[in-house]
Amino acid sequence: MFINREVNYEVMGENSLPGEGNNGAIIIPSKQECLDFILLTTVHSCRVHYYLNQLNIKPHDPDSEIPHDLAGPGNKFEWEVMCGLALKGMGEEYQHAIQTSRLLHNSQQYHHLKFNGREYHPEVALEDLQEGAMDVICALLDPRHYYGGSHTLQEIEVMPAILSNPPHKLNVILDLIGKMKKIIEPTLDQIKSLSTLPEKIEGIPEEIYQKINWLAREAVEMVEIKYTLDLPIVPTLKIDK
Repeated sequence: MFINREVNYEVMGENSLPGEGNNGAIIIPSKQECLDFILLTTVHSCRVHYYLNQLNIKPHDPDSEIPHDLAGPGNKFEWEVMCGLALKGMGEEYQHAIQTSRLLHNSQQYHHLKFNGREYHPEVALEDLQEGAMDVICALLDPRHYYGGSHTLQEIEVMPAILSNPPHKLNVILDLIGKMKKIIEPTLDQIKSLSTLPEKIEGIPEEIYQKINWLAREAVEMVEIKYTLDLPIVPTLKIDK
């Protein structure tokens, strides 16, 4: 049997694991929280690729890390990453699990390695800074409850959290926002559930969107298997295919 955070917490040893709470308890998101996370992450990836495509920005991500956030080491559909990030916005007792999964993602994904941090690195290409900045902007455009819901570009450009960025990042963020204001918004409102993903979305390269669609469905299948078959849902579990 597995320990779900909605019932009793099983206190583990001293070794830190993704999904482990502040008191050493294994904290697992509910099935619905996982599905909601997959939907939100899918829409976010679509939004990022839409704007990158419309602005003809071509970052240098390895092919193995495309689509954005959904592929490559530490992607958000890996169980070890999902099991913490699906709890984002929860109380203090969940913060260890959230931060552990967040580190697994940020420390392995190319776009975070090139953008995160406050120091300026002249060797980082502008396109890579732009992708990181686009990631930040699109996260605030997304309907994320822990950011206070969806925000407009006009709201984002004056947020203290945005304006507190170091100059080399702030300049890129504000420049992108100015360009994004001139672009028709993507039709992402049509994505209401994971079972009704559209065949294509105007403005997103077809090959990339098909990968997004396929990876989202595969992530749903993984969650269905874990919960429906009552498998041991521990962060280190892998589904062999």
